[in-house]
Parts: sequence; C-alpha cells; structure tokens
Amino acid sequence: MVGVVTFQDVKTFSNFKIYLDNHQILDSELPARDKTKYYELCRGQKMFLHGNLIDGLSGKLVAAMISKTTTIADDIKSVNPIYSIQDLERWDKTFKCFEDLGMSLGFLRARIDKLVEISRKYNNVSESCIAKYALVEEKKAALKTEVWTLAERIADLKASIKTAEAEIDGFKKEMEDIDSDYCSIALAPLS
Repeated sequence: MVGVVTFQDVKTFSNFKIYLDNHQILDSELPARDKTKYYELCRGQKMFLHGNLIDGLSGKLVAAMISKTTTIADDIKSVNPIYSIQDLERWDKTFKCFEDLGMSLGFLRARIDKLVEISRKYNNVSESCIAKYALVEEKKAALKTEVWTLAERIADLKASIKTAEAEIDGFKKEMEDIDSDYCSIALAPLS
C-alpha cells in the first residue's frame, strides 16, 4: 500500500506513476505513448485527472478511459472548422461519462464546447458564403455574356467606322479630283 500521492509529488515523467485507489499501479496497462500523453495532460492541469475516480473500478477500465482520453485529446488538437460537429459532441459525451466516473476532464469538455460553437458559426457562415458564391458566380457569368455582347458590338462599330472612313476618303478623293479639274480649267491659259 502506498501513501496518498499528489501530483505535486511528481517532479518528472520518470516519477509519474498511475495509481488506482492509491495502491494499484496501472502503468503496465497503458502503452508508453498513452502514458506520456496522459502525463502531459495531468501536468497541464497540475493534477491527476483520475484522482477522483469512484472506488471499485477495474484497472483495465481505468486504463481504457485514460487511453481514450489521450486519443480524443490528440484528435481535439488536430480538429479543423469543418470537422464533424457530431464527432465533437460524441467526444463530449464520452468525457461526460468519464466525469461521471470521477475523471477530471472539464478543461477538455470546455474546449470541445468552444470548438462546437465555432464549428456551428463556421457552418452557418459557410452555408451563407456558398449561397453568396453561387449568386456572384451567376452575376459573373451574366457580366461575361454582356462583355462578349459589347465586344461584338464594339467590333461591329469599329467595322462601321472603317467603312465610314473609307467613304470619307472616297469623298475626299472625289472632291480633290473636282477641285483639280476646276483649277486646271480656271488656271488654263486663255489663249
């Protein structure tokens, strides 16, 4: 039987032992990765997260709860706004069950609550943006059609201008010819 161990007694990871009911060591029940992750979680909260478990729980159950807690904690860190709200809510229910058995996971549940709130906002904004995006795409397509129509109209107008310029050049030539004829007759010697 070991005396009551508090987290303040743990100075390094090598001193970290997971006791159940202050006598059964669960370290052999956990993979090294889970023990390391669990130590980090406990150190962050400055307490054993399993310190208030109800009496009589099996070591295997507690080890499974600790392992699941570390897995979900890792998943929470890698979550993004489009992550399934159902997954976040499922994790919260899991942690709620663990809390009912005495685990101290309020800090993780608080983070999940914030992520659910942000995810809902993201989904609402996303749906709004998708609708706005569709409207803007529709407007863009209409503007492109209008630009093509205007481009064709401009091309027609440029062709009309060239035709008008050719006619003007023809009129100028005709006027120059008449002027030349007039001048040659008017300036011809009178003999």
